[in-house]
Amino acid sequence: MRASAGTLIPVMFWGGLLGIRALAPVIFCFTSPRKAAQVGLALACVGMIGLIVFTSPLGIALALAATGAGMATVFPTTLSMLTELAGARTDRVAPPMFVLSNLGAASMAWLVGFLIDRTGSPSLPLMVPLLALMLILAAHLSAIPRAYRS
Repeated sequence: MRASAGTLIPVMFWGGLLGIRALAPVIFCFTSPRKAAQVGLALACVGMIGLIVFTSPLGIALALAATGAGMATVFPTTLSMLTELAGARTDRVAPPMFVLSNLGAASMAWLVGFLIDRTGSPSLPLMVPLLALMLILAAHLSAIPRAYRS
């Protein structure tokens, strides 16, 4: 039995994410975790643009792989930096970060699905996670103190 393209396409996102996350220790030998997260966020933005633009299964699969690969180092790096910034307050900062990250992931998927159902097209609703990625990238580039800039 052959798997359909629709079944295999989500595997591209998770393959990209887990593949790069497995390589993160090697990547961090050549660049800082913060720089890797910034490049990853930019790659995820490119992937999201690809999801909006491409219509072929191959294009969508490649865009999903780029998005997954881009997101691989973002959460662990961001959590590490925020934990370091919190210092002694880490015990109070870390749990809300985990809750908010899971809530954000769950609500974003629901919101995009809801908007696709309402509009009948994925193009405009996929702008929502693209804008979210751009905001996270802007925070990484500007809001995190200079001690963490590389």
